[in-house]
Amino acid sequence: MPLHLIGTGLGDETDLTLRGIELIRQSDAVFLESYTSIPCAAGFLEKLQAITGKTVEPADRYFVEDATALVELSKVKKVSLLVVGDPFSATTHSDLYIRCKAEGVDVTVVHNASILNAIGVTGLQLYRFGQVITLCFWTDNWRPKSWFPVLEENIRRGLHTLILLDIKTKEVSDENLARGRMDTFEPPRYMSVHEGIAQVDLVARELGSKCINESSRMIAVSRLGSVKQQILHGDIRSWMARTPAEVADRMGEPLHSLVLPGDLHPCELEHLLTFPAV
Repeated sequence: MPLHLIGTGLGDETDLTLRGIELIRQSDAVFLESYTSIPCAAGFLEKLQAITGKTVEPADRYFVEDATALVELSKVKKVSLLVVGDPFSATTHSDLYIRCKAEGVDVTVVHNASILNAIGVTGLQLYRFGQVITLCFWTDNWRPKSWFPVLEENIRRGLHTLILLDIKTKEVSDENLARGRMDTFEPPRYMSVHEGIAQVDLVARELGSKCINESSRMIAVSRLGSVKQQILHGDIRSWMARTPAEVADRMGEPLHSLVLPGDLHPCELEHLLTFPAV
């Protein structure tokens, strides 16, 4: 029996491909992976079930990353795992693919739009992007900065950098972990544009960066690919002159991402300037 890895795109249920819908309808079990990204559209799950006629079960991080139950189920039933964006935008799903192949389970992949190609709407040319980085929420005793040399190297090479912002869903607090309350989860958290830019600005100052400073341009996008997407741009100084509440009001609901442009071609700049400044 096969496992279908089906991308849902970035907008609403209408972004599903016809092939994806047909495979879902043929499936015995359907899961929606809901931790590497989240659907932007309200009521996505219910509308998805309405157009496919299938019950869709949310799949959390532990179910997908462990993969054992998913792989075993795929040996005896037709299973679809739906992924927001494209199935291979997250390395988790590559690991699942490898596990299935090792266990003799056929895998069908249905691709869709993801942040990695939709970011082209900003006007920046996709082949001029360097390595993608992700910013994580800092804690009192954990402030990773390993991403910063990658950011600087991209800038030195004149390349743009897509900066993904952290998502925390179904996280167990240290207190609940110590008490064995593994089914008590913290509220979802999504890193905002202001938090992300502030982190880049702070690390650049701490490390005395010669590539990134308050004059560096930063592009912010939210809900990219949906009908409510928002795109703003401005230098770091302008972003930091706004309060978190002001930026949140402009950007709206998650998910948020950033781009630190490298050398801009005149055509890229002309396209970018069609969007409002912060």
